[in-house]
Amino acid sequence: MVDEIIKKILDLTGLPYTEVKQDQLLDKTVYRITSDEPAQIIGTKGNTLKALTALVKKISEKKGMSTDFTIDVNDYKEKKINQIKETTLLLAQRAKTLCYDVEMQPMSSYERMIVHTIIEKEEGLTTESIGKGKERRVVIKYVG
Repeated sequence: MVDEIIKKILDLTGLPYTEVKQDQLLDKTVYRITSDEPAQIIGTKGNTLKALTALVKKISEKKGMSTDFTIDVNDYKEKKINQIKETTLLLAQRAKTLCYDVEMQPMSSYERMIVHTIIEKEEGLTTESIGKGKERRVVIKYVG
């Protein structure tokens, strides 16, 4: 049913897609949109995809359906998470090797949570979020 809501919104807005399918990733439902022009659905910094997700969740909630799902386009989110993991591990190694704190680029609360979770497992390092709003970022701190 959620996939039908997604298709209807994509059709009404004229956003190009070829398929919407439901998958399970661990304990999370993922609706995967396939598109030949994913940038139109993803938008700048993922803003269009975030808006689409918020709209679909609001409609699902009003219909009494579960809102415990995520929407992805051509594995954009999955690739983004892997990129964050790689960057975090590289910067963690730099912080350990050079014994200093490393400040990351601004990121969303979800992306910061990923970084905090990764560094939690690294000995000799801790994390702290600094800044406000869209400038909020993580500092990987060397603690010896």
